[in-house]
Amino acid sequence: TEPFIFLKSRQTMFFAFPSRTPSIMEFFKSKLSDFVFLLLIIFNLCSKSSYLNIKTIFCSNLCKKNMSSNLIGNNIVRLNSVDSTNNYAAKMINQTNIPFGTVIMSHFQTSGKGQRASNWISPKSTNLLFSVILDTSFINPLDIFQLSKAISLSLKMAVSDLVSKKVSIKWPNDILVDGCKIAGILIENQWAYNKLKSSVVGVGLNVNQTDFNSAFSATSLKMLSNKNYLLDDVLNLIIKYLN
Repeated sequence: TEPFIFLKSRQTMFFAFPSRTPSIMEFFKSKLSDFVFLLLIIFNLCSKSSYLNIKTIFCSNLCKKNMSSNLIGNNIVRLNSVDSTNNYAAKMINQTNIPFGTVIMSHFQTSGKGQRASNWISPKSTNLLFSVILDTSFINPLDIFQLSKAISLSLKMAVSDLVSKKVSIKWPNDILVDGCKIAGILIENQWAYNKLKSSVVGVGLNVNQTDFNSAFSATSLKMLSNKNYLLDDVLNLIIKYLN
């Protein structure tokens, strides 16, 4: 007997028309009900919570898109030989538009670099030698040691996955297994005036080498597990932890 009966759902509004013609007052009352209902829908769509949900989803997808393009390992440059992967990466930053997150990997380095101008010597195609180009412009220069901590912890976790013995960090840049060095890190930063612009993170990890200079207390993955490793597999594991 009502002039209009509303069967409302979240998606659609259905109308059941009466068998008699409604009066003018009944007609306007029904239209007012329609109007109020539509206002409620509009309010719900434009409410703060809905806006925040839309904004969150949009920003989340946008951030994921930007982050995915800069993920470490999305771009890997493989070299047979180079003076130093850190030097090569620095040249690429200055001379090209090489994307952040790029990994430079070489089977051999003629002038591999360690801390305090020392040399990192490694037989060809035996150990993992690579550098990562990172966008560190968001880091406060006073907090730059946080980058070293993050890299060291990532490398420690990766090595811990591959060996059963105790893995530790000799801060700020050496990874040790039972007190013997298995990996080293060299971070070189690029600056624009007094602001951090980018960083090149160099990593050397002893993988399949078994013969070391007796003057050094060193070890390798092969010495600890008595098996050979594919360098790409180890690299992918480290990249996972770095990301």
